[in-house]
Amino acid sequence: MQLKQLTLAVLTATSLLVACSDEPKKSDKGTKTEQTALKAADLPQKAEDQYKANLAFVAKTYENLYAQNPMRGLTKYQITVNDYQRGDNSATAKSTLTLEFAPHLFGGNDIGAITLDSHDTITYSQELLAKGIVAHVENHIDTDNVTSLKAVLKEQLHASDANIERLVSILKNLKMQSDIYVDDNVVATAEVAPFQVQEGDDSLDFKGLKEEMRYNMKTLPDGIFDLNLAVEPFTFTATDKKDGGSATVAVSPLKGGYGIKEDGSFTLKVEPIKIEVTAKDGLTIFELDGVTGSGSGVKYDSALMTHLGDIEANVNNIRVTHNGEQYPIGDINGKSSTQKTASGNYDASGEFTFKIDGATVKKIEPSIPVEPQSLRVKIKISELSAQSQLDLLQGIEALQQSLSIAAKTSDVGYMDKDKATAEATANLEKSQADYEKIAQEKFSAALQEAIKNKTRLNYELEGVTDSGKATFSADVGIRADSATPPEAWQKAIADVQNNPMALQELLKNNLDLHAEARINKSLTDKLGVSQFIESQGAMFITVEGEDYVAKLENDNGTLKLNGKPLPF
Repeated sequence: MQLKQLTLAVLTATSLLVACSDEPKKSDKGTKTEQTALKAADLPQKAEDQYKANLAFVAKTYENLYAQNPMRGLTKYQITVNDYQRGDNSATAKSTLTLEFAPHLFGGNDIGAITLDSHDTITYSQELLAKGIVAHVENHIDTDNVTSLKAVLKEQLHASDANIERLVSILKNLKMQSDIYVDDNVVATAEVAPFQVQEGDDSLDFKGLKEEMRYNMKTLPDGIFDLNLAVEPFTFTATDKKDGGSATVAVSPLKGGYGIKEDGSFTLKVEPIKIEVTAKDGLTIFELDGVTGSGSGVKYDSALMTHLGDIEANVNNIRVTHNGEQYPIGDINGKSSTQKTASGNYDASGEFTFKIDGATVKKIEPSIPVEPQSLRVKIKISELSAQSQLDLLQGIEALQQSLSIAAKTSDVGYMDKDKATAEATANLEKSQADYEKIAQEKFSAALQEAIKNKTRLNYELEGVTDSGKATFSADVGIRADSATPPEAWQKAIADVQNNPMALQELLKNNLDLHAEARINKSLTDKLGVSQFIESQGAMFITVEGEDYVAKLENDNGTLKLNGKPLPF
């Protein structure tokens, strides 16, 4: 559907352009000393310096936060300034944003660089300086020179020529501006003006959005900023060409923001969300009371390519109403903690808890004999090295490339497989086999790093019902007292296809494994499976009080199930 293509194109281009207009935290006008020290004759030079410095810090920030991580897909973010011309109280300049992306974002294709030119107006005056503002910058996208963006929209997102021209028209009304203060604080805003699109029976009515970002230039590369986003109501209607049915989706205003301060504190707040869908089966309303979050010790770590610190977030009161009948869903709580260890490695954990409205589950599926109350998942990894993380991400990226090529060269849906293969691989720098080899090498390197650092993985899963709970936990890693040198592991892993017994022997003697599954008998009784467990699972299950339990562990090279040895 071409309307979908336009919508995606708008979101893509808006993201790129808003990124170019980074946005900061409003200053208190700078100190009186700073303002007094800046003479009128020096203001034009100071404005130019701050304008260019801001662009440089923005580029550095995107390089730090995105380009280093292979999974983010952004490989280059560069801003250059040309033709800076001064006037009495203002100046003009041309800035060029150059973006390059990893092929896995575009089905394995190397799309080349996307360049966006902006004609910038830099205003400075004693009146602005009295407010602490060195320069007021307005950015105007050069929509007559967006050839590379048009090519990506057409060739990769398959947007029609008409929709591309509509997008260009929208970009002409995109407003971006920033105030640069004496104390290096910046306040930047980006606004997308309202627009409407009608294409046959499909339509989009977008009322606009505004993004405001506040930061200090010098701390922005560390990920310290405040961001606020307000999306006005928008409505779109889509028609199914097969059965002629249509659906109209109306999204209420969306407002939210988050921020990270220099002291490591983190805040997140999203106001209540409401989405109404009108279709042939009636009116369905999706709502939630908002999202809140907080954190401490939050700071971006460039080596691990993520934020350190403790963060907790809550999604509150999720509910659905269908034709007047209400279905409360529940709440979601998420926690994460990432800390650097004394060894220079990292401990990281993430916990997700879904508090379920059991009455709604029973209402939807009356045959379920119990009412679910919560589902909790927790994953913790200890002594993870930054190199292991990088190798793992690079391996995943290569695997994605390989799978993408495999999908494109498949004969599914093609009458001429050879032609499909030729078209799919025409712009590829490496073959599928090349990417498979890279993935294998990177995964092997990540495993070797994990073994060398004795990285441990802990997993917990817990489901709670009105009749009891079931849990599963596992803890696995190389024993803390293992003396096997890294070279032995490296040799065994490299030769695993020819001699798998060597790696098996190393695992047998060095692997620390503890796993346990536990379920309340009251729950199995309600589910009607207690008799089956006792009759068919006697050799795998033991009884501890009111629980059925199964334990698996490696005890100094002996694999044991419920304390009884098993062949490794």
